[in-house]
Amino acid sequence: KRFLTLPFVFFFHRIFTTTTKNQIDYELEARNCELFKNNFAGQPWIKVPDVKWERVSPEVLTMEYVPGIKISDVSAIDAAGIDRKVRPCLLHMME
Repeated sequence: KRFLTLPFVFFFHRIFTTTTKNQIDYELEARNCELFKNNFAGQPWIKVPDVKWERVSPEVLTMEYVPGIKISDVSAIDAAGIDRKVRPCLLHMME
């Protein structure tokens, strides 16, 4: 029994290529980054790197370097004095 019909394969290919093309458009990603930054501007605990627009193209996204702590590095989180109760909230936001 055939599960994949030819129209389904063409439909899947069209959706996949459109979605993939949009996801690897780094100019679009840069605009989304700016939107995210604006949405969380009042949150002092969120740092969104600045986009280096002079170095952005559909194929390249350049942002400022921001040092940080990996969410999985519990000892560094403790050493920084960050409340561990915040960690599950951050993990949930990243899902």
